[in-house]
Amino acid sequence: MPFSVHGEEQTLTILYTGSLKGELETCGCSPKTDFGGLARLSGYISEHAEELSPYILIDAGNFTPKDTPQGRLKTEAMLRSFSKMKYDAVAFGENEKVFPRNYLYPLVKENKTPVLCAASEKRRSLSITRSDIKLNIGVDPAARHEG
Repeated sequence: MPFSVHGEEQTLTILYTGSLKGELETCGCSPKTDFGGLARLSGYISEHAEELSPYILIDAGNFTPKDTPQGRLKTEAMLRSFSKMKYDAVAFGENEKVFPRNYLYPLVKENKTPVLCAASEKRRSLSITRSDIKLNIGVDPAARHEG
């Protein structure tokens, strides 16, 4: 038997990034179409926090470049940026799998990055509450929360 529930309307803004591949800066393309860069996103959020609120900030994964010395520096910078910007969740994608756990996991812990990963001992889902809105985020449909 279908049913519907009506209540007070609430809005939650979802800000997300994905496939950053270690690129911290904008690509330098046309100013009309170039909206990238974590610094630019951070500035935008700071300037518009009141009108965006409540909001969550998530990354869909593949934020790391290749596992090279420069790639590791970029990975460390990405995780520090995620921490300073207060990302609510960061997914591990295929790019993150190339890094040894003994390298990546201590960085995640040091930066207090809320990581989600379907293929490891890291959590697969988490619940976030903003205002009176509860949202469940996961990378594995089988690991979803009820709520």
